[in-house]
Amino acid sequence: MNEIPFSSMQTEFVDYSNDVIEKLRILLMSEVLNEEETYELLLNTHNLKGAASSFGFEAYSRHCHNIENLLTTDGGCSKNIISEILLRLENLPIVADQELADLLSDGKSHVPVPQEAVKSQQATLIYVSKRNEDVELSVEDLLDVARRRNKEHNITGALLFSGYYFVQVLEGERSKLNNLYRNIQADTRHYQVDVCYVADIAERFFGNWSMVYFPDNKRNKDKLRQLTDSDVFNPESYSSKMLLHLMRKFTSDND
Repeated sequence: MNEIPFSSMQTEFVDYSNDVIEKLRILLMSEVLNEEETYELLLNTHNLKGAASSFGFEAYSRHCHNIENLLTTDGGCSKNIISEILLRLENLPIVADQELADLLSDGKSHVPVPQEAVKSQQATLIYVSKRNEDVELSVEDLLDVARRRNKEHNITGALLFSGYYFVQVLEGERSKLNNLYRNIQADTRHYQVDVCYVADIAERFFGNWSMVYFPDNKRNKDKLRQLTDSDVFNPESYSSKMLLHLMRKFTSDND
């Protein structure tokens, strides 16, 4: 019995992968994916990645890996994520044809391997701190600097000040958030700076604000009392998810 040439198997993989991609594109035409559909999308992408690597399609395999990263970020298959995946799927047949031509020519792909998507992964971070009353605080100056810095680094978020506490949520590229947080920790205007939540996100909630601010005034105190059912706001007594909900609720009501 004659063995099937490896080059024929590589060609068959391209035909097979194009059929799978068309199936996934149809699946993604829905605005919202349920859990079963998301799993099917992830499983097929994972299988394509493995098969591509086995047949020498290294760039194709990395593209599939990056789609996997998008599928498994916090927030799931939002409309923005679905649009991004559709664009990447449209590019896959082109990559496959280019790599196949190289592989059939000299046995090696020369298509550039894309960077791993996770390197520019969007994330959110929440921290709580206490005001240092020994250091003069000008909120206007603080916000001016923060908003200019955040715009420069494409960071968005919200800041709440109540009593002695600051609560801040930030969104942006993970590496830029890490650099920003180191600067925040070193700021003498507050102390006991504690991160209470960090997670990858599929899309931003505070994307319209470089830094929306909620001051310590009667309106916001009443709002906090309504949301927490307490006369005294102590963020250290709440879970990270509760704090995130509070900040999002404040921002939604501020629209």
